Amino acid sequence: MQKNRKSADEVAHYFGEMFQVFSEMHRILKIGGKICVVIGNTALHKVDILNAEVFLEQLQALGMNLVDIIKREIPSKNLPSVRDESTGRFAKISDDNLTYAYPTEYILVMEKQ
Repeated sequence: MQKNRKSADEVAHYFGEMFQVFSEMHRILKIGGKICVVIGNTALHKVDILNAEVFLEQLQALGMNLVDIIKREIPSKNLPSVRDESTGRFAKISDDNLTYAYPTEYILVMEKQ
């Protein structure tokens, strides 16, 4: 149970830090300026983590308008990494018991109002 709480805290910390990054991007971006954020959803300890949805909500909360969401399937030969299903840690492609970490990427195109 403690391990799962630690993982949950790490995920929450990650989203908090990303919100700080998005806040700074919003601060320096001119009105009408656009940003693109490339992210993949993942899972940790068999819990889906919907990074793209959280990032979209964070950017909209800062006052950014959604221009487009481009969804792209990543060919298996180009996958950036895989996770060991038993530990949730990133692992080598040659390891047993693996699942794709990011089979699909989302490109969020946002505009500052």
